[in-house]
Amino acid sequence: GDPKWQEDIGVQKEKRQQYPELYTEFIKREQAATTGASLRKLGQEVAQKTGDLPYARKLYVNAAEKNTYFGEHLGLAMSIAEDLDDKAWAEEILDDLFAKADGFVQRRNVAAALQESLGDAGKAGQALAKMEGDCQKPVDFIKLGKAVCEITGDSAKGRDLFTKAKAAGADRHTLLVLAQAVKDKLGDAEWANALYLETIDHCSDALAYEQIFSAVSSQGSYAGLMADLHDKVEAKATSRG
Repeated sequence: GDPKWQEDIGVQKEKRQQYPELYTEFIKREQAATTGASLRKLGQEVAQKTGDLPYARKLYVNAAEKNTYFGEHLGLAMSIAEDLDDKAWAEEILDDLFAKADGFVQRRNVAAALQESLGDAGKAGQALAKMEGDCQKPVDFIKLGKAVCEITGDSAKGRDLFTKAKAAGADRHTLLVLAQAVKDKLGDAEWANALYLETIDHCSDALAYEQIFSAVSSQGSYAGLMADLHDKVEAKATSRG
C-alpha cells in the first residue's frame, strides 16, 4: 500500500486513542456540519488541539467542496497554509480566487493573504501589479498605492502609484487625500507639504481655504507648513489686488 496513507492512518489511530472524548465530539460535529465555514472551524480545532493533520486535511477538503462565498474560500486558504503548512494548495485556491475576485477590496484581500499566509511578497506584488490595469481615477491609484505600502512594503512602487494619481488630474480634495497618504505611507513630509501647498491653487473661496487648514491642523506636527499656507493664501489675495 501507499506508505504515506499508512502513516496517516497510524497518526489518526494514535490521536484517537490519546483524545477519545475530543474525537467523539469531533465526529458528531463533522456529521452535523452543513457549511464550509463550520468544517473549516472544526479542522482548525482538530489541528490545534490534537495535531491530527490528516484528519484536519480531510475536513478542509470537504470544506472546499461546500464553500460558496468569497470569504469562506479566503479563510480556508489561510487555514490550509497555517495549519497544514500546505503552501501549494493554499496558493492554488488564492490564484483561483484572484481570477474570480469582484472589485478592489476582494483583490486586495487575496494579495494580502498571499503575503501573510504564504509569505510570498513576489506573488503579492504581482497580484497588486495586475490591479493597476483597473486604475482610472486619481483615487484608484491612491487606494492601490496605499495597499502596496501596507501589504508588501514596496515604497518605490507606492510612490510610483501616488505619482500616477497626481498625473491623473487631482482636484483639491484628491490632493488632500494624496498628501495624507504620502505622509502616512511613505513618511515623505517634504512631498506631502508640497501637495498641501498646491491645494491652495485649487481654492476659489474662503470655505475651501478653511477645509484645507482644518485638514492640515488635524494632521498635527505641521508647524512650518501652516505658516507657508497662510503666506501663499495672502500672496494669492495680493496678486488679485
